[in-house]
Amino acid sequence: MKNNNVISSLLLLSFALFIAISCNKKIAPKLPSVTTNAVTNITSNTADCGGDVTDDGGESLLSRGICWGKSPNPTIYVKDSVTKEATNVGAFYSMMSNMAPQTKYYVRAYASNSLGIAYGNQIAFSTLPALSNHLNSNNQKVYNYLNYS
Repeated sequence: MKNNNVISSLLLLSFALFIAISCNKKIAPKLPSVTTNAVTNITSNTADCGGDVTDDGGESLLSRGICWGKSPNPTIYVKDSVTKEATNVGAFYSMMSNMAPQTKYYVRAYASNSLGIAYGNQIAFSTLPALSNHLNSNNQKVYNYLNYS
């Protein structure tokens, strides 16, 4: 009878330990979650944009920022069309530069961790016409003439 109680107690303890261990599973890591914010302060060759990393995916962030290009779905692999910001969860802002006047661009926020790169929603926008200066009929410089050609 005493052996049966010891065996029953050991079985009950083993079962309880098994349940406790199986319920304490770690959530598998995933890609970060990121959204792209609106494009603002658009000029003929610059614009501001940013994003919001709402989840690091359970892994440390390796990079975050924005990428842009003249074709849809830009990626971080175009060196002159990507920014890199601090690697933490939360909102960030970046400035795009070296853009052509009066040109349509696509921009996306991105964030990466050890599993890969996640991209936010894509936003399309166009830069403004170039500001130029020219000479009037009296050979005087005139500034802020919008060139729509």
